[in-house]
Amino acid sequence: MFLSICTALSWGQTWNLTSTMTATLDVSGTLTISTTAVSGEAMPNFSSSSRPWHNDRANILSIVIEDGVTSIGNEAFYECNNLTQIAIPNSVTRIGYSAFQYCTALTQIAIPSLVTTIGHQAFHHCRSLTSVTIPNLVTRIEIQTFDDCTNLISVTIPNSVTAIGQSAFSDCTSLTQITIPNSVTTIGQRAFASCTSLTSATIPNLVTRIEIQTFVNCTSLASVTIPNSVTTIGNYAFAGCLSLTDVSVEWITPLSVPNDIFFLYVNLSAATLHVPVGTKSLYQAAPVWQDFGTIVETAVGLIPIENAGNTFRAAVIDNLLKIESPHRELITVYSLAGIPLHSVTKNAGSVEIPVSSLSAGSVFIVKGSVSGTVKVVAITN
Repeated sequence: MFLSICTALSWGQTWNLTSTMTATLDVSGTLTISTTAVSGEAMPNFSSSSRPWHNDRANILSIVIEDGVTSIGNEAFYECNNLTQIAIPNSVTRIGYSAFQYCTALTQIAIPSLVTTIGHQAFHHCRSLTSVTIPNLVTRIEIQTFDDCTNLISVTIPNSVTAIGQSAFSDCTSLTQITIPNSVTTIGQRAFASCTSLTSATIPNLVTRIEIQTFVNCTSLASVTIPNSVTTIGNYAFAGCLSLTDVSVEWITPLSVPNDIFFLYVNLSAATLHVPVGTKSLYQAAPVWQDFGTIVETAVGLIPIENAGNTFRAAVIDNLLKIESPHRELITVYSLAGIPLHSVTKNAGSVEIPVSSLSAGSVFIVKGSVSGTVKVVAITN
C-alpha cells in the first residue's frame, strides 16, 4: 500500500508511493514515476480512487516511468483522459488491469519487449489509440483489453499468443484487418464483435470452438476461412455480418451448426461456400450449408509453396515424394479431398516417401506442422 505523503512544492506535487518509489507531477502536466530500489521495484496496485493523483488526473498530459520500475499497477492511470503520451522503460514486464482504461486522448503506446502480462481492460475505451504491437512474450490477450478502441487501425499479434479473451477487440470499429497467428487455440465470446470495418478473417487451425457472437455485427466482413479443427460454432457467431459473401470450410463431413443462427441476417443465397473436393453433395444436403447460393469444390485452406519463400518444398522424383524444410516437424500427406494418407516426423532437411504407398490418386496435399504451408503435388511419373 502506498504511503499517503504528499509534498506541495512550487513546481508541482510529489507523492511517496513506497519508501523507495515516488511520483511527481510538475506544472507542465508530466507525471514521473521513479524508484531508488537497486534491484527494481513494482508499482503498487490501486483502485481508481486510491491513486494519490486521482483528483489531479485531468492535469496529467504525459507520463514518464523511469528505469527500474518493473510493473504498472492496476488502475494506475485509469481515466487520465487528457493523457497523450507515455514513456515506458524496458524494465517493465507487467501492465496491470485497467491501467490505461478510459485514457481517451492517448494516441500511441510503445509496449516494451519484455512485457509478459497485459491485464484485462488495460486499454479499454482508449478511443484515440491508432496502433499497437503486442510483445512476443505475451501469451494471452485478456478480456476487453482493447474493447471500444474505436480508432485502432493496426494490431500486431505475435506467435506467442495462444488465447484471445472475451471482447478483446470488440467495437474496434476502425480495424480493417487482423492476422490471428496459428499459435492461437482459443478465441473468446464477442472477441471481434462489432468490428464494423473488418473485411476478412481466417481462423487458425488449432482453434476448436468459435464462440457465441465472436464476429457478430461485423458488417463489412466479406470472407471467412474456417479450418477443420473447429468442432463447435456458437450461437450468433456471424449474425449481422451483412457483407459476408465468401465462406471457406475444410470439413470432409459438414459440421452441424445451429439452424438459422450461425449466419442469421446474412443473405446466404447470394454467398459462395468453398468445400473440399468430393464433398459438394454432402453440403448440398446439410442444414444451413445447403442454403448457400453457390457451393464450389476447391482445395480450401491451401497456401501455394511459391508464397512460402521456398523454405518448404515438395516434389515427385523417381517415384519418391521428396519433402524438404529447415525444421524438425510432422509432415502429413493428404488426398485432395482432405483424407490423411501418410505422416512422418522429419528432422531438418528432407524426407522421402515412396509414391507406391500413396494410392489415393495423382494429386496430394503436403503439410508441415511447423512450416505452416501446404502444397498440391502432381504425380507425373
